[in-house]
Amino acid sequence: MGVWRKLLLVMATVPVTAAFSCSCVQPKTLCSRLLPGSIAFVGRIVSPPTGDRWGAKAKFQIDEPLWGVSKVSTVEVQGIDYGFGNDLQKPRFVLALRGRDNSYYVDFTCCRLGLILPVEHPWVQEFRDNLARSKPATMNIDVQSNGRPIPGLAMRIEGPGFSWTATSKATPVQLTMPPGDYRVQVTEPHFRQSGGADSRSILPGACQIWRSPVEPTSMISGTVSADPAFYYVLEASIENRDESAVGSLRRLVYQWTGWGSSPDRWAMNSYLLKPDAQGRFTQPVLPGTYRMIAIPHKPLTYGPPQFVVRTGIEIAVDQQVGPIAFPSPATAAAGR
Repeated sequence: MGVWRKLLLVMATVPVTAAFSCSCVQPKTLCSRLLPGSIAFVGRIVSPPTGDRWGAKAKFQIDEPLWGVSKVSTVEVQGIDYGFGNDLQKPRFVLALRGRDNSYYVDFTCCRLGLILPVEHPWVQEFRDNLARSKPATMNIDVQSNGRPIPGLAMRIEGPGFSWTATSKATPVQLTMPPGDYRVQVTEPHFRQSGGADSRSILPGACQIWRSPVEPTSMISGTVSADPAFYYVLEASIENRDESAVGSLRRLVYQWTGWGSSPDRWAMNSYLLKPDAQGRFTQPVLPGTYRMIAIPHKPLTYGPPQFVVRTGIEIAVDQQVGPIAFPSPATAAAGR
């Protein structure tokens, strides 16, 4: 059998859903599943799951609180599957994430979040051992705005017997800290933390990234046509500077000699606007010059990419703009 025939045979035996449905690399260790802010307990389902297969919810009776649930006896968990069969009373180890509204959830559809395991699973004993020893966690602190790392911000981390002050970097800052409740306080005149300091619970033995969001104080506001046929996006090309020692050396060599390549890169930064009923919006943005884009709403299809309407208007930060009107989707399509 030729090499190409062998390759085609291998490809044919791989399920399409396994090959294309998920782009995440699944964690292979318990420590990488212990996300900041998670809760852990051993419990039993006391009411059958309800809802669709992607978002079923079940109520658990907590038999053994392990982390973050010492003051409650039951908890509802969103996102479980229906693989429990009739054995609902079997005890299970549950690791769930806390949502913004103090709800709890797991997600097993693609990028797996949380755990629901039989109590005999080796990871359950590993977690118990970590808890008994108060095993330190290895956390990578990443200060971000709109998914982009923001270096140069003064930050302070405080927790149980732990206090640390540093400056955020373009790459996450790694810390080893005892488990417990922590908060990250960022102080910088051009950024703020929505809701104050970012507070999280760090689980024993975790090895994870703590992404702490900040919001720029610079903003763009204005008015767009309140047309439900569109949703609106601001986009700009933003420079990503590598502030590491290696990046600084590469930048100097490139600037002085022209050799090699610049360590800095330009990347697209975009914000989805949420205008009110009158089309008014106010959007915090990173410094830059932005373009307004209108994208028509339409059902997902597998045809050619849908057209995008661009204003051609450059908008500077802290500028009031509008009103900006866009052609209807039918008119825009006809003028392509």
